[in-house]
Amino acid sequence: MAEFGISREARRDAARVGVQTLVATGATYLVMTWLDWPHLTWGVISAIFVIQLNSDTSLIAGAGRVAGTALGTLFGLAATWLVGGEGEILLRLVITTAAANAVAAIWPRLNYGAVAAVAIAVQPNPEFSDALEQAIAIAIGAVIGTGATFTVWPEFGRNRARRMLEYALQDCRELILCVLSPESENDDARRRDIHARFVDHLATARSVLSDSRFRTRLKNGRPMREVVEAVENLWYALVLLDRGIAHEGIDIAREDSELLKGHVTQVQQEAAKFLEAMVAYLRRGKIFPQMDSVRQTLEDARRCAEANLAPAPSQPDAGRALRVLLFALEEVADNLQGLHALTYTEDAQTGTTAG
Repeated sequence: MAEFGISREARRDAARVGVQTLVATGATYLVMTWLDWPHLTWGVISAIFVIQLNSDTSLIAGAGRVAGTALGTLFGLAATWLVGGEGEILLRLVITTAAANAVAAIWPRLNYGAVAAVAIAVQPNPEFSDALEQAIAIAIGAVIGTGATFTVWPEFGRNRARRMLEYALQDCRELILCVLSPESENDDARRRDIHARFVDHLATARSVLSDSRFRTRLKNGRPMREVVEAVENLWYALVLLDRGIAHEGIDIAREDSELLKGHVTQVQQEAAKFLEAMVAYLRRGKIFPQMDSVRQTLEDARRCAEANLAPAPSQPDAGRALRVLLFALEEVADNLQGLHALTYTEDAQTGTTAG
């Protein structure tokens, strides 16, 4: 639960990055002081800015920082050699920044090259040895900063993405409970809140996976990106259910008590249990949820609806509304089935959705 508007995940990330930065800064200072290496400031700055929210990205950023620094150093020295003198600093700056940023437009990870190039270009007569020492200082900071993310409270993108998927599935569970609740008709604020959280969780999962490099597949070999798509499709089905109920003016309380005799509530409960079990499975990877109960309750609801509608062909509107409801529930069940098939592993223990 968020405190002061900051989510638990954000507080956790802030604490982790703070600790990693503390260690990286201190280690860079101690190493460079022990080596009596110049350009301490550049080393510390490099260590600080190479730290990212997950270790995968930090490794990529660190490698890009070292490569970009080497490239920027070459650009700076080349510009100084071509256009020397104190009065030509502006021209050297234009040449180095244009060249470095042009390269970074193609390979964004090398964007630090412009910084290294500018640091050399602004000097009237830079020494090659001094530029090399500066580049090495930046590299030292990048290596130490990257190392800190792997040794101090490491967090791989795969784990962050998995947590985001867990949160997104919890949002789906909360939405189905809201949509199929008899009191949900005037609960628009709750719907908006659930929707905003889901969008944030899914967008974060996509972003993290795009930069992840280690173990981005499930145990069964399927890419985690497919799970993100399956969860998104499930969400669309739930939105279809919500809008179908609203468009047809379906009174869930009446449908439940008069026509479906509580079957909608049973479908709701079993689907919610399945989602809860799926979250637990993604978190611990032990008990795999089953779809049997969801399918059975949906089949019971269909049989009950057909039995109630058969004697009343003169009520087409009521029949249409009920068929819309059943169709939307079927779409939700199909997407739950898709998620079930996508995440299934043969070595997982099986359990019931009630477990």
